[in-house]
Amino acid sequence: MKSITWKLGLAGFFAVTLLFASCVSLDEEELIENTAADENQLISAWIEEMTSRSYDVDTTDMGVYYLIQEESDGAFVQDGDSVSIEYLGYFVDGGVFDASTSLDDGVYRYVNSQANVSSGDLIVGLYDAVNHLQVGSKGAFLLRSSLAYGTSGNDYFPAYTPVIFNVKLIEIY
Repeated sequence: MKSITWKLGLAGFFAVTLLFASCVSLDEEELIENTAADENQLISAWIEEMTSRSYDVDTTDMGVYYLIQEESDGAFVQDGDSVSIEYLGYFVDGGVFDASTSLDDGVYRYVNSQANVSSGDLIVGLYDAVNHLQVGSKGAFLLRSSLAYGTSGNDYFPAYTPVIFNVKLIEIY
C-alpha cells in the first residue's frame, strides 16, 4: 500500500510540475540556452506554485529548495555514509531525464560524501538534498544549475537549467 501511496503522491507532484512551461528544449538539434534571469524566474515560479498548494518550501544552507513529502523518524545521513535511494530526476517543465527505476532493482546505491562531490561522481545538490532526509522519508528538491549540471550547459542540459529530484532515502548501510 505504501508503494501505491508513494506513486500516487509522486504522480500528483509530477502533474503540478507539468503546469510550468520552461525555456528548456531537449531537441538535440536546438538546445535553447537559458540565462541566469530565466533560471531565477523558473525557480520563483516553482516556489510560488508549491506554496500556493500549501507545501512548505524550505532552503538548505547550500541553496537547494525542498519540501518533505513524507517524514520519518529514521536516522539522518552523515558524510561518508553508504546509502540507497529511489529517485526521479526531471526538468521544471516535467520532462524526466533520469530515474532509479532504470536500474536493475530500482535503487541507486552510493557513498554520500563530499569526496564523491569533489571527484565529480556526485552532484553537489543531490549530496546536500540527501543529507536532509531521514531513512524512510521522501522529498522533492529543486537544484539550481550551479548545484546540478552546471551553468554553462552541455549536450543534454542547457545553460542555467534548474532540475528537480524526488528522492526517497531507503537505507543507510
